[in-house]
Amino acid sequence: MTVSKPPKWHKIAILCGGLAVAAAVARYVLQGTGGVYTQLSRRFYENDPTLGWTLTESSYVWLGLEVIAVMAVVVLAAIVANRWWARRGDRAWTWLRWGAHVDAALCVTLLAVPLVAFTSGSPPEGAQALLPTSADAASEQTSPVADGTYRVLTSEHSTVVATIEAGQEKFQGRFSPPTGEVTVTRGTWRGAIAVPSASIATGIDLRDEHARGYLKDTEHTTITVAFDGKRADGVIDGTIKIAGRTVARPLAVTVTPVTGDAVERLPAGARYLVTASLTISVTEAGLEREAFDSDVVAVVAKLVVGD
Repeated sequence: MTVSKPPKWHKIAILCGGLAVAAAVARYVLQGTGGVYTQLSRRFYENDPTLGWTLTESSYVWLGLEVIAVMAVVVLAAIVANRWWARRGDRAWTWLRWGAHVDAALCVTLLAVPLVAFTSGSPPEGAQALLPTSADAASEQTSPVADGTYRVLTSEHSTVVATIEAGQEKFQGRFSPPTGEVTVTRGTWRGAIAVPSASIATGIDLRDEHARGYLKDTEHTTITVAFDGKRADGVIDGTIKIAGRTVARPLAVTVTPVTGDAVERLPAGARYLVTASLTISVTEAGLEREAFDSDVVAVVAKLVVGD
């Protein structure tokens, strides 16, 4: 028996789909960060009074424009299929009727998208989507460092972050784990810190793949920051080697001794929290300038160093 018009439940399903799109748009606006791509487990930075800017323990479902666009297409397809079916009646093709059923069912399932996003919660007040490149609560005061050799300790708080503008978005790539050591002798710092080029993580798998290609990670497996000089006014002469090219850049360095509850929260042997920041030119680094919206990339290394 041929059904001459769509069942009534289709209208309810399409209404659910419309509500889901509206709710997803509301979530996107409330997020306040923009963004094209959805991240299922996005973490933010909060300014810890002891450790400075650290990643939140919780992660959140962060909607992007692409998932909202897909949702809107599903609802629009359901509307078109149902109207076409209603217009043709008994003459509606079998595949069209089955397509209308599928689209209507999908409209109902779309409610899960904003539901899951809202249920995941929101970051704490004052949390930042990107790691700030300015001084944080733990590094506002620069402390002297005792002579000795210190190595970078493995910790979630040891990482290198690059702020990039590309694809009409501003985002960050995290590199880990950093390795290396620094020797301090009467105020002179010598050493190098390295991270694997392939470890870049931006929160989007496809973007990570593209980034590894720009960094030529198969040919140049590490990115290295080296330094040799006195820390005058918090600045040390240094270089960064990226994608096979070495560029001289000054490093702005702040140091905070590990004291108080930080001793319990950091790996054994931790002595100092070191934050080193620099900027590099995409052109100078030999990267593909056309792939970036800005020629400047800010790099921040947050390191836990100790014995």
